[in-house]
Order: sequence, then structure tokens, then C-alpha cells
Amino acid sequence: MVRLPVVPENDALPPVLSLSPSARLMALYVLAASRTGKSRLLGRGIVWSDYFFEIPQIVIDPTGIGTIDNFLDKLITRLQYVPKSQDKRFLRRIKYVNMASPDYIVPFPLIYKTGHERSLLHIAERYLNVIRLSYPQLLESQVQGFPPLHLIGVHTHIVLSALGLPITRAENLLRHPEEWQNTGKFAEAVRRNPEAAPSVAFFQEEFIPARPADRRRYLNPYFEKIFTFSLDVNLRCQFGALKPGLDWEEVETEGLTVLLDFRDETDPEMRRLKLLWVTSSLFEHGKRRGRREHPLAITIAEFSAMAAKVTAGTNPLAQMLGVPLVEYRRLRFGEMRG
Repeated sequence: MVRLPVVPENDALPPVLSLSPSARLMALYVLAASRTGKSRLLGRGIVWSDYFFEIPQIVIDPTGIGTIDNFLDKLITRLQYVPKSQDKRFLRRIKYVNMASPDYIVPFPLIYKTGHERSLLHIAERYLNVIRLSYPQLLESQVQGFPPLHLIGVHTHIVLSALGLPITRAENLLRHPEEWQNTGKFAEAVRRNPEAAPSVAFFQEEFIPARPADRRRYLNPYFEKIFTFSLDVNLRCQFGALKPGLDWEEVETEGLTVLLDFRDETDPEMRRLKLLWVTSSLFEHGKRRGRREHPLAITIAEFSAMAAKVTAGTNPLAQMLGVPLVEYRRLRFGEMRG
């Protein structure tokens, strides 16, 4: 049974109606036609209720004008019952993140360490798995598809991770591996973490001696997926940082409501990449946290915005989640079974 936090009797906000805890032990699906009130139900109902009862939650909204705006509009309306001196008391539990803001960037690095990884390979595979999910058609091509991208990506990310470097250094490593060899960076990677030895051996024994044509065969698929991170200063700051800007454990401990707004990301492919990257990070946290006494709520609006179009077979993202594709999805890790 999920126990809701007790709201103080002198709380200035009016009481709210909410679904019973027993009705939300498993995932909650909301599926309906356009403009029938799904966003109002989520933003003004479920998300607001979790905020009111201080249940930690993350809201992922590709459009922002739906679930997030409905929640914030209700918050502003309810704050009229609160003295101005008390506003910070309620606002401190909200973190709003514009995922395409040019002014205030919250890092979501593609190579990072939490301290819970089982190996450098675990760190190296994170972004590559998102590429696989985002572009399932790459699996069908053996020459310019996922196999060479995966090979070069794993070895590159392992070396960078061992040295504590971001993904924005990957292009320099792959274009100038001889410099990395001569300046002792490869040796430093092995000294810092012996797990990097096989990847360093790959560069020293296979990649550096390879002909330029063979190098390009390795590099072209991988470069296609990383070159933009070095060209755009905002992407470089967002994906090339060394430490995530959000700590999911802190979100749970502080009972925060995190609003991830993607409305200003106008590039459909970049929006889908960001959506998948944030969601994969959350799912990794969910698997690691296991069952806890308190729940963690996640709302994903417009779930179809993350899903790749697959004409035949199973969508790999749906397979990872283990649930069918729907427009809205509600997951409660603390009580999720299976």
C-alpha cells in the first residue's frame, strides 16, 4: 500500500481530490482523442495531486503547452490563497527545465558516472543503446549501420570515460589517435582504470595501423551521430558536460516535481533524441532503486513522440519498456511489478 504524506492542517493551499493509492499501484494509461482533456486531467489532476502530497515526480512533456502548462496554471491559481511571503515554500519543490533553452542549460551528459555502474562498458553503452532504439533501421545494415558504429563507439567511450572526458572529445580522439598515443593519453587511461586496456589496444593495434579507407568505414556511422554536439554551443554544454544537472536521488529525497519542457526544441530528431536520453536515464535509475516505501511518479505526455516508426516487427523502445505504445503513460517505479 502506498502511504501519502500527511499534509499539515494549517497548509494554505486548498485540499485536493485524488485517485486512491490502491488505484495507482500499477501503470495508469490515458488514451483518448485529441482535445478531449487528457492534458488537463494529467496536469490539473494527477500531477497536481502528487505535487500537493509531496510525492517526487518527473513530468516529460514534448509540447509543454499541455500537461506542464495545465499544472503551472493551476499552481498560479492556487497560490492566490497563499501569502506572498510563503510563495518560496511551495515553489522550492518545483524544478522547471527548458530542454532547449539558450540561456539556462541543465546538463544531461552522454558520458557520465553515477558510481553505480558495473564497468566502463556500462557507461560506454548508454548513448549507443539510445541510438539503437532511436534508429532501429541501423540494425539492418552491416557496413554503414549499427555494427561499426557500436564497435568504434564502445572503444571510444571507454577511453574517454577512463580519462574523465566528455563525448565532445571523441572526434579529436578518432581524427588524431596518433597524438593521443604520443602524448601518453592512452597510457594514462589504462593507469587510471585498467578496464580500458582492451580499448586502448584496439586503437594501438587495429585503428592506428588501419588504412584511411578502413578508418572511414569505422567512423562515418559514428560521426553522423555525434558531430553536431561540437558544432552547437548549447548542445555542447548540454551533452558534453561531466556531471548531470539533475540528481534523481535528490528528486526523491526532497519530494521534488521536475518539469522537463521540450516545446522549444524545433528539430524533430533532436527532440526525439533528448526524450529518449532522459527517459533511458530515468529507467536506469528506476531499475537501480527497486522497490521502496515511497513511490516515484513519472508522467510521459505524447509518448508517441519518442517512438520510431517501424513498418514491421516490434518497436525496440516498446520492447524495452515491456508495454504497448500509447499516447500517455504513467509509471510508478516504487510499486511496479515485473
